[in-house]
Amino acid sequence: MGLVIYYMEHKKGFLYFVSDDFFQKANDPFLKKEHETTKRPHYFAYKDPSTPLVWIIPCSSQIAKYEKIISDKQAAGKPTDIIKIVKIQDRKEALLFQDMFPILPKYLLDQYIRGQQPVYIADPNTIYSLEKNAKKVIGLLRRGIKFTPTQPNALRIEKLMIAEIALEQKGDPAQAVSAVGKTPQNMKDRMAAAVDEAKKRNDNTLPAPKRPKDLEK
Repeated sequence: MGLVIYYMEHKKGFLYFVSDDFFQKANDPFLKKEHETTKRPHYFAYKDPSTPLVWIIPCSSQIAKYEKIISDKQAAGKPTDIIKIVKIQDRKEALLFQDMFPILPKYLLDQYIRGQQPVYIADPNTIYSLEKNAKKVIGLLRRGIKFTPTQPNALRIEKLMIAEIALEQKGDPAQAVSAVGKTPQNMKDRMAAAVDEAKKRNDNTLPAPKRPKDLEK
């Protein structure tokens, strides 16, 4: 089990790994499969300014695969916001916004290191563009838009993370909201609903989602 770093400082443009503790808590069948010999895929992280959550965008090195998907979408006149290919230092990476999900900052495990150096995006314009895209995709997810049949249930995960905040504040959603600062207008209601759901799940009245066998994107 990965060590949870409670005070990991999120730095814009850097790539991260996520703690095993999060994946066990989220128990989502469409989160990427664990690797037995390596860490999980690394992620681009975007801090949501309206909540205490960090949204995590998986990175992939399968450039040819995702270039074809983007090309096919463009040929069909479809938007390509859910996949972005950028050059990070000396390598191309595909950022899978279609598979993004939120976590609490304490679940950031550590930075992605390659050649004994942290991997990060140096160009502030690229960071700005990716963060702008992340904000747009989060808005679509919150409207119930589904991009692929195998994307994680980001809204369910968001509820779990919000519920964790509220429960840490002794189950008082109003207190948790005040501790957060700037929040969406309906955050209090979302927190209250998330706490109720978390309590039901702890009482075993809500079944945990099942994971398809051998699922790996």
